[in-house]
Amino acid sequence: NAVGHKIKVEEYGIYTIIYSAEDDSGVSTTKFISTVCIDREAPKFEVTFDVETAKLNDVITIPNGTVTDNAGNENAGLYCIVINPMGYKVTYNQGDEVKLEKVGKYIFRFYAVDISGNTSSLDYTVVVK
Repeated sequence: NAVGHKIKVEEYGIYTIIYSAEDDSGVSTTKFISTVCIDREAPKFEVTFDVETAKLNDVITIPNGTVTDNAGNENAGLYCIVINPMGYKVTYNQGDEVKLEKVGKYIFRFYAVDISGNTSSLDYTVVVK
């Protein structure tokens, strides 16, 4: 007779479920089933960035921020991609310095990524005159 059992998965990852059965004559069999609990929730982050205008050759320090993630904060990172007026993209870490060497619009795209590859982002624009 088959008996139903509920399994509660509380953490993300791969789980192996083992079923064993034995009939009245002592013949047994075992079945292994793997299942995956996938994290699809994007991390959340906070960063304070209040620069809207700057002068040519000013230096902006990428601010520190905080990341929270349902799978654990230690597995998430916060980065910043800076897109200059020519369209070139460079990735920076918190605390890095960015020299504004072109006149025009810079986009500071902050993004957080967790261990499962989920991302969230927020753009800030700085106009260099």
